[in-house]
Amino acid sequence: MSKASFMSMRWLRLHIKEIIWATVLLFVGSIFVIGYGTSRAIQQQEERKQQADESERRAENLRNMVPAHLQSKLNMPVAHVSLPTENASLTTVIDVKTVWRSIKDSPEYQQLQGDSMPAGIREFYGKMLKERALESLISMSLLELYARSHNIKPEVTAAAIIEKDKEAISPIEFDRQLKREGLSLDEYGQQRLKQMTYQSVSQKIMEVVPPASATEDFLRKYYETNKIRFKDDDQISFNHLLVSPDDFSGLAEINEAEIKDYFDKNREELKSSERLTLSHIFINPNDASFKAGIAISDSEIRRQYTDNLDRFKNPEKVKARHILIKPKNSFDEKFGELSINLRNFTSTEVDGKTLYTFDAGIANLQSSTSLSRGNFVLVTTDGEELTADDASIAKTENALELPIHGATKSAMFGKIGIFAKTGSTPTTLVITNAGERREIDVKAAFDPEKAFAAALDEIKSIARQIEEGKDFAELAKKHSQDPGSGAKGGELDEFARGAMVKPFEDAAFATAIGKITEPVKTQFGYHLIKVEGKTAEKVRSFEEVKTELTAEMRDSQAAIKAESTLESARQKLLYQSDTFENLAKLHSMAASRKDGGKLPTVFAGEITDDYSAEQKKMISTELGNNGTSIAKEIESAVFALEPGEVSSVIKTSNGYHLFRLENKLPPVNLALTPTLTLKIHEILEKQARGKLAQAKAEKLRSEQPAASVAELAKIAGAGKNSEKEAKNSFGPLPISANPGFSSYALSDVTGEVSADGRTYLPELHTAFMSLIKDGKWANKVAGPIKSELGYHFLEITAFETNRYEAYDEIKEKIKRMVTLEPSPEEIQKEFDANIDQFDIPATRKIRQIVISEERTANEVYDRLKKGEIFALLANRFSIDGSAGNGGLIAPVRRGQLSEKLDKAVWNLKKGDITEVVSTPYGYVIAMLEEDENPGVKASLTADVTTQLKRKLRGTYQEDVWTHFLKGLNNQAYVIRHTKVLEEI
Repeated sequence: MSKASFMSMRWLRLHIKEIIWATVLLFVGSIFVIGYGTSRAIQQQEERKQQADESERRAENLRNMVPAHLQSKLNMPVAHVSLPTENASLTTVIDVKTVWRSIKDSPEYQQLQGDSMPAGIREFYGKMLKERALESLISMSLLELYARSHNIKPEVTAAAIIEKDKEAISPIEFDRQLKREGLSLDEYGQQRLKQMTYQSVSQKIMEVVPPASATEDFLRKYYETNKIRFKDDDQISFNHLLVSPDDFSGLAEINEAEIKDYFDKNREELKSSERLTLSHIFINPNDASFKAGIAISDSEIRRQYTDNLDRFKNPEKVKARHILIKPKNSFDEKFGELSINLRNFTSTEVDGKTLYTFDAGIANLQSSTSLSRGNFVLVTTDGEELTADDASIAKTENALELPIHGATKSAMFGKIGIFAKTGSTPTTLVITNAGERREIDVKAAFDPEKAFAAALDEIKSIARQIEEGKDFAELAKKHSQDPGSGAKGGELDEFARGAMVKPFEDAAFATAIGKITEPVKTQFGYHLIKVEGKTAEKVRSFEEVKTELTAEMRDSQAAIKAESTLESARQKLLYQSDTFENLAKLHSMAASRKDGGKLPTVFAGEITDDYSAEQKKMISTELGNNGTSIAKEIESAVFALEPGEVSSVIKTSNGYHLFRLENKLPPVNLALTPTLTLKIHEILEKQARGKLAQAKAEKLRSEQPAASVAELAKIAGAGKNSEKEAKNSFGPLPISANPGFSSYALSDVTGEVSADGRTYLPELHTAFMSLIKDGKWANKVAGPIKSELGYHFLEITAFETNRYEAYDEIKEKIKRMVTLEPSPEEIQKEFDANIDQFDIPATRKIRQIVISEERTANEVYDRLKKGEIFALLANRFSIDGSAGNGGLIAPVRRGQLSEKLDKAVWNLKKGDITEVVSTPYGYVIAMLEEDENPGVKASLTADVTTQLKRKLRGTYQEDVWTHFLKGLNNQAYVIRHTKVLEEI
């Protein structure tokens, strides 16, 4: 399968649980659970009325916290989704409100809200989150349309569902929960109907047939009937030239008169947003004077310590050296500063020849770097010298872009493919650069087993030298192929479990100090490991962490105090028992406190020079987290308020805020301040660069009407001061007639034919479809085509359609999908891959007495030795939670207790007790209650088989859903309104 198709399918697989299972169950989470805790809810209904009302109010505020710029656009379409049927196309619309809710309700959205995340990273993940939300909504829309086309619908009405759900918990509680979730009665009913519809669709497509019925004829018919589910994306290759406005940076001169003229002509567009007059109370919980009154008792600190012991555990660590010999299919070469890394050597038969490929990573590119195909020469046993050519590169996925001239990027990665006649055997790969030559032995490189065997032979030779008395560190310097430690004699930083790959870790922790392991195989090659030291596991004592814990707890209490203080103030305002002015003077730490919390009139967005210097300082400090624009959490909240309304308590990186909106004022014309002058200059410069790009593109076309894109690119690049030729050939890439087609395979053409790395620019998609509609696309050039990136020329070089997964290749998969029945071989394979998960470790059942003072612990120990009953003394003296159960705790595994106690417990016989053992959480005496329950090495028992069958069936069901959704997408017609999506 081609890379493009594979990427698209892979993305679908990676996100299938998010898109499909979330699709089927989406509204279960957003619609409150009916029936859970019913009797308790009714019983406590009245006593919880106040809390419920408060939750209701918070929900109302959350619903209103739609960003100000979206308030008037909630019903605008983000996407139109159509699904063709036998009689007509069914269509539905996804609007801004739906997309916004989907984004806002995701856990990732909350993680993106703070200012701690760098803006660039927040923007990147924000775009991903929007795309995921839209893809999920498109999937749900397609499921709805599928259900409509097949007349799949619940046999009950929304009203009947609502009445039944109301009866389950009482009408009052139902209404409260409805408001808490921000749903109207109609929305709730419709979503419950959708939920039931999705379940019905699931049942329809998951119809299972007995294995005996899954005959060859049945499977073939299933494939042909559902062939659209096994259709791969169409593929397109093309030449492309972009004349970008960015090519003309610095060439457009904008003068003051032009700026003033633009300002005068566009006064209406250069207005502020709606303006607000606000009152504000601010509390900074990190203020030293605010925290000074918060007392934390020793008992609270100790409780926090004992509840979080794992956090203060310093794990067992090993100090070691190692020698690594990589398999003879992994090579690192340096040419001065330039590094060339070679990996993943493979060979395949193609068109009667053998295609040898390998990954090449080239790093630390310099301005003087010059590499072409001729710098990589593969020499065979018969002396033939071979290099990559157009034919081999065309058959190589992710081919490295050669030639490389200069350093437009710091590093480049890709595959190099070289054809050889069948039967040829490579012996040497010769790499040359700047007069230097490297000859790399690749006789074993194209066979992984031979590559590792050669590495094993070499490391055994080194091990024999160590046995003969040679120094480990010196041998590591000479032979080790670990670039990080080799030059240091193989020395590694001290490491704990989980820091190294498992085989390496297991060997190191199992080896005594001063000893050297046998050769250890990992994914990186073979290692010899010399253990030079070990640090035992240790839990930091209470005294060591007391200061740190105290500060943390005080910070936490200060945050709670700040929020609760403002919440209390809010309640007083709601019940009109105090005034905002008094509360601001009493609690606020902001400069506006002296005026009873009154702020200057503000407008949304940037804090510009339209404010006075004093106003800018106050607004930046109180509303902007000391930045140049109002914090988005504050802006969203205050612009959603109505006059006289009090906001919820708002948390920002600076602290906690409470606002009251005093009045709304109409927008005003902005003055031509330096801030606005710069903004207009950027607008005019962008327009001017666009005109220069347009003129150049039109000149290219008019002067060279018959030129190919490659010829146009050569003309366009003439005279450019570029150290590297621009890439003009792309593909194969996935494409579809569906204008809303989306694939992460387009990430490589971002900034060329895609703006977001997932969809084609609309204008270019239209041009592609126009070129291929009659099949006569060869040697046709389209352009110039205007898009948001500039002016484009396109020329299709290859196009493949009607691509399907071959029946013979997926027949077994189809059988699993229709029967959901794993074979004994598949169960065994899954068991072998996950055997460690089924091992049952040995356990011991113990009682324990935990005492805070050593003297008391010794007294209790003496009483136990005299024959007093352990359980009674535990009940009386132990400070542990198990005291009420006579000190009996859940069975413990080896290594689960602190080091000293663990050792003592595992040396006990039934009925014996330990001496007093000092632990980080107190002094402990333990007694072995029952003989050891021996561990069980996993075997394929009936119970394990049942678990594996369940897991495999889940995997097969995911395959069913994957292909079902793929089929819907292959039939669908989606129109995305990109500009609207960008505004969300």
